[in-house]
Amino acid sequence: VWGAYNAIGAQLSAKLGGAGEQASKIGERGLANTLEQGAPFLACLWGVAACVDAAIATSCGTIYAAFRMFYPLAYSYYGGFAMPCEAVTQPNYQIIHLFVAALLHFGLTGGSIFATLGTSFKVWCPLIFVGHILMMMFGWFFPVGGPAGALNMAWNGPKE
Repeated sequence: VWGAYNAIGAQLSAKLGGAGEQASKIGERGLANTLEQGAPFLACLWGVAACVDAAIATSCGTIYAAFRMFYPLAYSYYGGFAMPCEAVTQPNYQIIHLFVAALLHFGLTGGSIFATLGTSFKVWCPLIFVGHILMMMFGWFFPVGGPAGALNMAWNGPKE
């Protein structure tokens, strides 16, 4: 909640402080990205906390919130999306993808993926890394994301 309010504060500071169009746009993107990621994060967080492991959901949620608070700073540093934004968003995506895997495992087996695989960093670090890449490659584009993007480009033309 504090991180979301900080994103709102960054936007308001730009708009009420007499900032130009670019600074206002950056403030809006910082808030919009926080809201865009909030829905999948909260849904998965609550599901994992209720069905899988509340302690792990709490720990991961705290890490997610700590990284997310820095998105407006990362976005504003270069005046748009750049590598500092990736340093903030990638850990957030990894946590969401971990939650998705935990909920999928729970749905298929009725048990906790953490009870099955343990909680060792040596086990989870490579699993999260590989799972995150697979989710980005397939989860974002299949079945609708890829065709929708291609049709959008075909119907609305490339960026001029």
